[in-house]
Amino acid sequence: NHLHYFIYFTAIQQNIPPLYIMTDDYDTRAKQHGFASKETVRAALKEPDAVVLDVRGEGEIVQAHYKTNLKWVHTACTPTACPLLEYMSEQLLPDKNAPVIIHCASGRRAVKAEQVLKSKGYTKVYNAGGLSDMPPSNDQ
Repeated sequence: NHLHYFIYFTAIQQNIPPLYIMTDDYDTRAKQHGFASKETVRAALKEPDAVVLDVRGEGEIVQAHYKTNLKWVHTACTPTACPLLEYMSEQLLPDKNAPVIIHCASGRRAVKAEQVLKSKGYTKVYNAGGLSDMPPSNDQ
């Protein structure tokens, strides 16, 4: 078996009404997995140099993704590994001081991505949990 890792790098230039809201159990899961607070995520998304990092698989991306005018980067991770992020973080995210808001489906894979980026010297890395936890895109 070979794992297929997919990198998708794009900036979405659409202003689409929000489809997702932060779920009610966010605070509980945030404490369990070390997510950033809702307020921290919202503030980071308002910074013009912020990047949204989606670490879900390619099939999940096809089904739904976060609509934003910010730079949007995708690289698949598992709860235990982020191989392309590990080896290509500087190409994917060249500014180590820009806010990076990470999400996956539940926040578990984002934990690993956050660890990788922090170990590489990124200074503003925030685990926002799952896609459904992301604040509405018009909050930016």
